Amino acid sequence: MTGAQLLVAMLQAYDVEVIFGLPGDTGVAFYDALYAEQHIRHVMTRDERSAAFMADAYARLGDKPGVCEGPSGGGTTYILPGVAEAHHSSVPLLVITSDNALDMEHQGALTALDQEALFRSVTKWSAQVKQAALIPHMLRRAFRLMTTGRTGAVHLSFPKDVLEQAVEVEDIYADEACRTYPAYRARPDAADVARAAALLARARQPVMVCGGGVHLARAYDEVQRLAELLQLPVATSINGKGAISEDHPLALGVIGANGGRAFAHDLVRESDLILFVGSRGNYVTTNDWSVPPKD
Repeated sequence: MTGAQLLVAMLQAYDVEVIFGLPGDTGVAFYDALYAEQHIRHVMTRDERSAAFMADAYARLGDKPGVCEGPSGGGTTYILPGVAEAHHSSVPLLVITSDNALDMEHQGALTALDQEALFRSVTKWSAQVKQAALIPHMLRRAFRLMTTGRTGAVHLSFPKDVLEQAVEVEDIYADEACRTYPAYRARPDAADVARAAALLARARQPVMVCGGGVHLARAYDEVQRLAELLQLPVATSINGKGAISEDHPLALGVIGANGGRAFAHDLVRESDLILFVGSRGNYVTTNDWSVPPKD
């Protein structure tokens, strides 16, 4: 078995059904392995930018991480914008790039760049796979990081010679919980939940603000039940749009700098308690920190 075949086997173990990408000379072994297996659909894109954005959309519309692939050099730099968008929207995305052979490092090879460093600021983890035998371990870590905690993008770089390297391994298996997201959901401290409930019970004019985390957690029923139980008006960030039906009587629509409406901003400002759900509460959602007011 080659490193490329092992990589495909691990992707199959994680029930990857489709990969978006564009082939290059450093990734020929990977494409040969995909063609031989015929179990994973490959969607050829016009360029690597499209591959990342398509994988992002795939992940948002389902419950599996998106997977995109690109070659070294320009392909690697082209795929970066879509990775940044997915990661900062907490969308699980596996980015696979191929690279020059390890023995070409620091020799001025065409398309050479530090892929690991390039992706570090727009992923939860960026690493180069230096031995084919490490592929199962690194894929399991990648899927766990993508699907747990605050979900996001992960990048793995595969040098050409690692993809072609012959290897014998027996640990080809997946962490089943991490085939979909969110996996291993975090549970809040019971005392914090009780304190939040007490604050909500005492509030005279509370409001709920939902972010993209509601979509990632598929927490639509919980949001609606809580809103109806307490008669909480529900506003959303731009990423949280749709957390509650737009025609629900308690829906305020979007607030913040991107798409917010004045009447919703006023209601949030006038509230005596704001419950943020699945939202980072950044400057966009708060309309440059004016909703709620700084004081």
